[in-house]
Amino acid sequence: MGPDDPGSLRLALLEQVPTAVLIVAYVLASFVLRAAWGLGNPLDGLGGGRGYVLLPVLGAHGLAFGYLLRSKGSSRASVLTPGRLAALMLASVLVPLCLGVFASWKWTIPRLQPFAWDPELHALDRLVHGGTLPWQLLQPWLGFPAATVALDRLYALWIPLSAVVLIWQALGSRPFARAHFFLTYVTVYVTLGTVLAIALSSAGPCYYSLLTGDPVSYGPLMSYLQSVNAKTPLLAVEGQAVLWQFYLERRDVPFLSISAMPSVHVAVAVLFALAGWQTNRVLGLALTAYALVVLVASVHLGWHYAVDGYFAALATAVIWIATGAALQGWFKAIRHPDVYAR
Repeated sequence: MGPDDPGSLRLALLEQVPTAVLIVAYVLASFVLRAAWGLGNPLDGLGGGRGYVLLPVLGAHGLAFGYLLRSKGSSRASVLTPGRLAALMLASVLVPLCLGVFASWKWTIPRLQPFAWDPELHALDRLVHGGTLPWQLLQPWLGFPAATVALDRLYALWIPLSAVVLIWQALGSRPFARAHFFLTYVTVYVTLGTVLAIALSSAGPCYYSLLTGDPVSYGPLMSYLQSVNAKTPLLAVEGQAVLWQFYLERRDVPFLSISAMPSVHVAVAVLFALAGWQTNRVLGLALTAYALVVLVASVHLGWHYAVDGYFAALATAVIWIATGAALQGWFKAIRHPDVYAR
């Protein structure tokens, strides 16, 4: 196996250099900025959330060793290639580091810029939907308990699905596709989840009345959700109460903080769909359907304004195109054979 063979260790490491560099730059910039603004250590997001980090780490490596145990002789090299192992290490070490730093920024958003964009996003939602709020358009179709409970559970599925997709993408057979997914994934969290979330600081419809004193716009939706929750507990209602309590107490708990615009949930679900289409039509259709479910559920459950999701979906598509173009240049620069096979 030569140094320029698509399965070589050299190319395996070089494939993920852009993503690794972006993560390191994100972490270092966070150290500098948070120190300058007196916001504390950006790695605090990993301290109380070790479980969030260890689960994907153990899952990724457990799957890797499972392949090793089930493979014999030369077949191991075809399953656990250097490229797949490099991507697994990225997914289980550097990506959780990135997510931990993201968490530290998310809980400090209201300190940097108090939730101020909710009235504007509310007005934009009404304008875009012809004078009617999106949840009101959805209510005749989804305003019954069975649909609400189903959407609540499907929305929560996003968390375990994220771990599964990260491992799936790390074990993909196409080097360019692996690198493209991870670079886009990290870019979404850096740009949408951190930079724009701070710039467009907002809490979401479920907290609208608490922030603005307007009980009319989303009061009926929240009352309906409470009525469903009284009979069948909704993860959304319970989670929203916990997040608001932590916000009032200024408790910094990894991944348990408030941010509406743009919707990272929708952005990442759209990324999963794009990755699905790169694999085959069935996965593309299935993950596109799930992305639509996440968008609808985010509105119906009061988590997000619809425009949070629209913007996130469009921005993710733009990021996907931009990272793809950048990686084509990188793969040509490192003389990687896979870029010529696309």
